[in-house]
Formats: sequence, structure tokens, C-alpha cells
Amino acid sequence: MSQFASILLLVFFLKLLSVGLTTRLFLNRYSDLLGSILGAWSITECIYILLMLILSSFTMLTTFYMWIGLIFFNFILLIFCMRIKESPQLKLSNYKLLMSTNGLIAIVGAVTIFLILTYRSLYYYDNTWDAITYGLTRIEFYAHYHTLFVSQPTQAINIFSNEWNGELNSLFYLLCVGNEQASSFGNVEIWLLSFLGYSWLSGLFGIPARFRFFSGLLLTSTPVILGLTATIKGDLLAVTCFAIGLGFTFRALAKEDSQNNSLNLLFAYASFGLAMGAKIIVLPFVGLTLSLLFFIVIFLPNKKSNWLIFLGGIFLFGIANSRYFLNYFVFGDFFKHLESPAPSFNNIIGNLNGIIKSGSSISFLFSPPKKYYVLKYGLGFLAVPIALWFIYSLWLKSTRIETPKKLHLQNYRYWIVIFFMGIGFSYLLINLPWRPWSFRYFAPYLLVLVTFIIAWPFRFKTSNYHRNRLLVICTVVIIMANCIFTFLQAGEMFPVPYTTAKNQSEMERKVALHPALWTNLNNNLKEANLANMHHSNILLFNKIGSAVLPFFGEKHQNNIELVDSLRSFIEKASAKKYSLAVITISTRQFIKEFDTVKLPGYIRISSTSSSFPHWMLFVPNDEKK
Repeated sequence: MSQFASILLLVFFLKLLSVGLTTRLFLNRYSDLLGSILGAWSITECIYILLMLILSSFTMLTTFYMWIGLIFFNFILLIFCMRIKESPQLKLSNYKLLMSTNGLIAIVGAVTIFLILTYRSLYYYDNTWDAITYGLTRIEFYAHYHTLFVSQPTQAINIFSNEWNGELNSLFYLLCVGNEQASSFGNVEIWLLSFLGYSWLSGLFGIPARFRFFSGLLLTSTPVILGLTATIKGDLLAVTCFAIGLGFTFRALAKEDSQNNSLNLLFAYASFGLAMGAKIIVLPFVGLTLSLLFFIVIFLPNKKSNWLIFLGGIFLFGIANSRYFLNYFVFGDFFKHLESPAPSFNNIIGNLNGIIKSGSSISFLFSPPKKYYVLKYGLGFLAVPIALWFIYSLWLKSTRIETPKKLHLQNYRYWIVIFFMGIGFSYLLINLPWRPWSFRYFAPYLLVLVTFIIAWPFRFKTSNYHRNRLLVICTVVIIMANCIFTFLQAGEMFPVPYTTAKNQSEMERKVALHPALWTNLNNNLKEANLANMHHSNILLFNKIGSAVLPFFGEKHQNNIELVDSLRSFIEKASAKKYSLAVITISTRQFIKEFDTVKLPGYIRISSTSSSFPHWMLFVPNDEKK
């Protein structure tokens, strides 16, 4: 494990190096250090996605070629950086961020949480049912076939998925490290980006430099963010890049930042591209906002260079949304396999009610072991304090004690963006039926709103030593409460104790919360001989919600083919000899429907009717002992 951890941290360091070198290229023109880092990360992430797309075109998506790409990219960046002779001129606020006592305390807290999340990623996989049935399965397909261009004729596993960019970031670490466990680190990196992103956005909303890191940590220590960090889903990337893209949009509209508008536009397009490529729920707002930014380009001076940068932004946006283009080329539909909107007035009531209940819920304090799911997390212990803080802000505003410091935004543009956010949020309210896990879909908008509420009172002349000290203490208490009770929960985040996880095999960790998925196959169904299969051809009839992950084997070594039609399943099994043919059924109500299925040339060996999901396994006649 120590060797695995060392390689993982080396890959992380090399990726940070590429972000740092890219940041250096922009610092002379973009003196905001945090803004440069966030913009550089967005561009770097798009470049690595492009690298994986190029390697996929030649079926070369392997550890060896990923390392060549990683080193070559850093080498090119280093050459460009060595040609820069001027020292960067940073803003005074950049030094205040790092030198203030409050900032240092927040950084220590962030590093502590980051180390805990990193250590968790060394021993635990994403144990949500979504990961077992979809997310990890898709990553196994990419890793096994050495390409992203894998198409399976089934609705259950849509390869060009709605989690695309988030899963590609996990795949990046899996391939570079050469170990499937490394995929769990993907969202840990995004958590660090989220901390910096919300710290930066809070500064744009008016929070003083000494409190910005605390604001970022307060938001990223909420259960919804920590819960998403424990998954490989794209929600965390969408939430984070949505906030970052919004920040660059505000900067592009700000009068005092007009000299950097071209770079703000570039960063905004890259960030919004990553957000939309990870989760389509942000599409309405992103589409409207990017259209507004397009018109901004027309009125910028020095049009030639600005148009070149703008075209670069379009290119990065296209890379980040490659899954839509792949869907079109493969299926003839940009939005193939995506859920259709279901507009209803009842959705509005249900969603608002659900947002309030889930957002303020601390039921994880009282939930029984292994019963609380990370995708249902809300704001935890932050919900009630932020409501009180909002009331306090309204009281301050009623006294009209405003400070001259305001956001220097051109008002009509600013309100247009706010209007677009209202449209995007309303679209979700109307078209998404509420589910227990739906809070994360609204999180991009809600966390921006929370950031604004946190910043609002700082625009009033009420600052004093005792209030600031009390504010820091309360913030630390909320952060600690959310972290302690989130990390101490048994269930999907920590399905088994550390001592158990350390001694488990790869597949046992993947299904740690559902151990029967592996033990039923590996121990009880010895005739399947799955543990000893290597590069075997396995055919699976796959319905939505059923698990196929265990059939890949410990090291994604088996060749999996999926169908979602019983007729196709029988025809394929008859035309080709498979080592194993499997019918996977997500619910027991369909058992009778498939109980009489017979495959010519195969013998049914088991039906594991006591387990969930239900499997029917067939082996060739000559393999039956």
C-alpha cells in the first residue's frame, strides 16, 4: 500500500505541477493568484481530457501512454515558463490570504480534511449503489478496452454518461497509477479545488481576505460536499466548476477588471464546459450565460487577440462536453439516454419542500448503521446558522449602515446573470420530480446563494474585534460538527472499519457495503469459477439497477458484452461460445419472467434467488462438471 500511495501522490504532484506552470503563464496578465490557479486548473483538466480522447482514438489509453502525456505536457509548460523574464505582480489581497491568522487556521483545517479524504481513498471505493451498477462499471469498461469510445447496446450502462467529466478525472488517476483503487482519489482532488473555488468566489462577493478561506472551508465541509467527495460521480465537479465559472463571469462583467476580460472569458468557458459536461442540470444557465459572454467579446478592444482567446475558450468548452458529441456520432442524438424532463406544478412544491428538509436535516446523527446514504446529504449543521445569518443581514440592511465597498459590476449585466440563474433554478424546480437524493442537483445554485448570504453582512459597517472573534469560533464549531458527524458515520462513506478494509481484496472493497455480490459468485457459485477467469468472454443481459461489476473480475480482466433485450441475449449466446452468460435482474418481481429461459448449448448452474440482485448463470455444456 505504501508503494501505491507514493505513486498516487506523485501523480497528484505532477498534475499540480502542470496547474502551477499554467498559472505562471497567466500571472503577468492576471494578478489574482487564486483566480489564476482556478483558471489554470480548468484549462489543464480540459487538456488531460483531450489527451484521453486522443489516446482513445488509437486504443492506447494505458498507463504507459498516460505517463508519456503527463510528462510531455509538463515539459512543454516548463519550456514556456522559462521564457518568461518578468516577475509576477500580485495583488495585496493575495498576501493577506496567506499571512492572516484566520487564513492560516483555515488552511490547517483544509489540509487536515484533505489528508483524511486522501487516506480514505487508499482503502475505500465509492460504495453507492449507483457506482456499483453504473459508475465503477463504466470506468472498468474504459480501463479494460483502453478507450473511451465503448458503446454497449443497453440503457443501463450509457458509456457517454451524465457523469462524464467526473468519472474521467477518476479514470485519469486509475490509469496513471495503474491501480483501480486510485479512482477514489479523483473527487478528493476536486474537493481541494472546491475549497479554493468557494474561497475565491466569497472574495468576489465582498468577504475580507482574512475570512475567505474560512468561508470556503465552511462550504466544503458541508455533508453534501463531503458526501460527494466519497463518490466518483460528476456532481462535485459540476457544483465546483459552476461556482468558478460564475466567478469568472462576474469578473468579465466588472468595470475594474476590463483589462483581463479576454482571460476571464477563456476561464469561464472552460469552467462552465467542465460543469456542463459533468452534469446536464446546469445546461439552461450555462447556455444563456455563455451567449451573454459571446456578445461581450464583440465589444472588447484589440479584437484579433480577443477573438483568438475566445475561440480557444470555445475549443476547451467543446473538449469538456465531448460526451454530447460522442453521443451524436454513435447514437445520432446529443442527449441519448438522458432522462426526459417531466414538468409539473407539483414538482415545484415537492422540490421546495425537499430542499428545505434535506438541506437542514441532521438525521445522520440518529440513523442506524449502514442506512444513511451519502447522496442524501444536505447542509447539515450549517443550515440553521445560515438562516439566522440571513436574518441578521436583513436587520443590518434595514439600518442602512452600508460601507462604500461594493461589487463594481455594471448593474444591468449583473442582473442579467442573476436572472439567468433564476431561470436555471426554476427549470430544475419544474422539471425534476423530487427524490431523496435530489438535493445535490440543486446544490450548484444553493451553495452560490449560501456564499452570497455569508458575504452580505461584510458590506455593512459593523466590523469589530469581538464580533470577528466570535464569528471565527462559531465557524470552527460548525466545520468541526459537520466533519465529525459525517466522517464517523457507518454506511456508504465507511462501509467497514479501516482494519477490515486494509485486508480486503479489490473486489471486496468495491462491494464492501454489499458483500453478497462477490461472495455469492466467488464462494457459493464455484461452478462459475469467476475468480480464476482471465480475459474470458462474458455475456450479460443487463437491466437498469442491476449489478454487473463483479463479472469484470479483480483487475477488470474479463471481456464483458451487454445487451438489454432477451432476444439479443439468446441470439448472441447461440452465435458465439461465451465462458459465462448471465441474466441480471434488479428486482425479484421479474424472476418468473426469466425463470424459463433456456440457452441452446448452455446449462443453467444457479439462480441465487436469495440474493439481490438476482442472477441467472449459464455455462457451456462442455464446462459443466
